[in-house]
Amino acid sequence: TVGGVLNTQLRIAIPGGYVSKRIMNGTFTYSDNSNAVYAIGTTEVLAGGTAINLYKTPYANANWSASTNLTYVFGTVTFEVQ
Repeated sequence: TVGGVLNTQLRIAIPGGYVSKRIMNGTFTYSDNSNAVYAIGTTEVLAGGTAINLYKTPYANANWSASTNLTYVFGTVTFEVQ
């Protein structure tokens, strides 16, 4: 479920209390409030960050939609922890 104040960033907490050592970027596949339309977005982990930030566009200029059980993200994010 995506709710609250809609934003360009969808955040996934880095588990286990780990903190990212440096900035890392990548891509992932997502479906925003649809189970039929998929697109490619960008990932970002900031140095010292505690979350993986997901953006629908490389320009971080499109908000995620409010959704219940219709937003999906798929991908692999690799980053060094400290």
